[in-house]
Amino acid sequence: MALLQESAFLSHEWYLEKVFRKSIRLGQEEEALSSGWDLYSAGQADRVWQAMLVSVSEDVGLAEPSLASNLWALYQIHRLLVDSEMAPCETVAVWTHAVLLLVHAKKSRVCAEVHLGSEAEYFSA
Repeated sequence: MALLQESAFLSHEWYLEKVFRKSIRLGQEEEALSSGWDLYSAGQADRVWQAMLVSVSEDVGLAEPSLASNLWALYQIHRLLVDSEMAPCETVAVWTHAVLLLVHAKKSRVCAEVHLGSEAEYFSA
């Protein structure tokens, strides 16, 4: 029974992450904040940050090249605040800032398409 519950929780996390990533891609602010917060508040902050760090290359890429370094800086600030045991509202403010930057960024799938194309060539060889 515990395995079934764990499996259901993991699939729910997987679903939330997919919703989070897609809402960033489509510029859906409320959906991104809601699904991301559901993961974040369930103790999955690292998973949400990882999804954002991938998304900045796959979904934004060359449309806003400096966003990756800005997002990385926000991630480092978040880690610093978590490590220094700051009040949760400060860490959430940094996370929210990062999500909103991604949602409202210009989008370009060029990096993802190049990656997917090279992956297809790799597996067909």
